[in-house]
Amino acid sequence: MRGKETLEIELRRRDIPYIAQQEMRVLYKGEQLKHRYIADLVCYDCVLLELKAVEKLVPVFEAQVLNYLSLSQIRVGILVNLGHSPGVEIRRLVK
Repeated sequence: MRGKETLEIELRRRDIPYIAQQEMRVLYKGEQLKHRYIADLVCYDCVLLELKAVEKLVPVFEAQVLNYLSLSQIRVGILVNLGHSPGVEIRRLVK
């Protein structure tokens, strides 16, 4: 995704620490599951960025991010739609 690559460049230029394609453990009642979630980007070890390139964000994308937050130790998620016109569509979600 070209938008993801350009976002990574901007994060680096601003000295914002991030990990791309970070594999996250999924816990259920304190036990680790075999299933893993791959986060698009995790910044500062505490903000999950989920990137989309669609015409419009729909509730299922917000539910997806909230689900990932509930399964992880991360409390804040940012849903970014790079395909929205005009401009970028952004939603902040908190566990």
